[in-house]
Amino acid sequence: MTRKNKFPKSHKFRGIKYKINWRKPPTTKKERKANDLVLGKCYPHVPGDARFESVIYVDPKIGKNHQKDEMDFMDTVLHEALHACFPDVEESAILDASASIWWLFKRMGMKVKFTKR
Repeated sequence: MTRKNKFPKSHKFRGIKYKINWRKPPTTKKERKANDLVLGKCYPHVPGDARFESVIYVDPKIGKNHQKDEMDFMDTVLHEALHACFPDVEESAILDASASIWWLFKRMGMKVKFTKR
């Protein structure tokens, strides 16, 4: 099931344009072997390498039915956006930052609801 909303196909993060694929991200052999649940991935541009474009993948099936799922979806979008903004930052710092931001949003009583565009 894909979302009925029209999400952006690209976005500029700190001056670098990223293509955004709203589909299940590709997984590595190591991730498949460990049975890791991969909800999103960010592949930042490597300066001087014109072979690859900057790409973000977000699995659109995360938030299907419930408010909690919508929050999980938005958490994944925020997490991958932070990777795009700060590609050299370690995963643990990205996890801490996204958790801190979400905790602030929850304390503010924020709810996530997508509208048709």
